[in-house]
Amino acid sequence: MFSNRQQRLCLVLAAIIGVGMVLFPPWRSFEQVNMNSSQGIRGSEDAGYHFLFAPPPPKPASNIVKTWVAMHVERLLLQLLALVGALAGLLLILRDPRTPKGAEDQANE
Repeated sequence: MFSNRQQRLCLVLAAIIGVGMVLFPPWRSFEQVNMNSSQGIRGSEDAGYHFLFAPPPPKPASNIVKTWVAMHVERLLLQLLALVGALAGLLLILRDPRTPKGAEDQANE
């Protein structure tokens, strides 16, 4: 399927990078001021990249009622999609040049 060594190397590197992206996903933290309404959510803030099974702790604040941290799934999917696109481009660039069908027959004569 992958005809040369460079393509296999790109595939292995992309797999390693993809596993790293999944093991260290992006996180975001949320703050809610009023517990009784959803109007109190201030939005999200980037919390960085952390290990999948050890999310970052929420930031403590004095006037905020509730804070929590969630994985930034949209960003992770976008990163994985970019990785797949880059891998596909590299595999196309590094493919072996195709010879015309009749060229092999003429070379053997």
